[in-house]
Amino acid sequence: SLAGPWKLAISGTSFSGYNALSVGSYLEVLPYVYMSSLSLYGNGVYSPIVSEFNGKYVLQGAYITNLTLANGNYIVKNSILGHVKIFNASVTIEDSIAKSISVKDSSLTIINAKIEDSEIGINAIESNITLSSVTFENTKTAIDYVDSNIINEGISLVNTTRLSEYPTPVVSYPSEVTS
Repeated sequence: SLAGPWKLAISGTSFSGYNALSVGSYLEVLPYVYMSSLSLYGNGVYSPIVSEFNGKYVLQGAYITNLTLANGNYIVKNSILGHVKIFNASVTIEDSIAKSISVKDSSLTIINAKIEDSEIGINAIESNITLSSVTFENTKTAIDYVDSNIINEGISLVNTTRLSEYPTPVVSYPSEVTS
């Protein structure tokens, strides 16, 4: 793998014909495969960065600006994601960073991840969401949901205005019960 620290120096001939050598600077090559967009629909996925394991499609070490996952079981690990759309799927996102996630009619589990730099971190419609060690950073609203179940097993809010659009439900009882 070429990932890791490198020192970059450029040499050649200057305009006037003299040998030239730059001082050099250090850079870090990250271990990610860049794709501007990727859409997986669960019916025989053919991509060099996706493997199949026990009936689940595994996507690992990717930098994807727009990712769509539908009609299948997916695991996304060690990746940097922009906008993620999930439809009718079961998805686990582990040790990754995402900008925003839209989920409809799906099951989503996020473990040890960060959602950052967006208006709404997760937008869920009729879905089941489990969040474990998830950080929402620089988001206006962490989670916006309709007819969804949200299981919170540990989230952090950093520079996030609010957890949800909706207040936490409060159970109240009448002050006097008569029969």
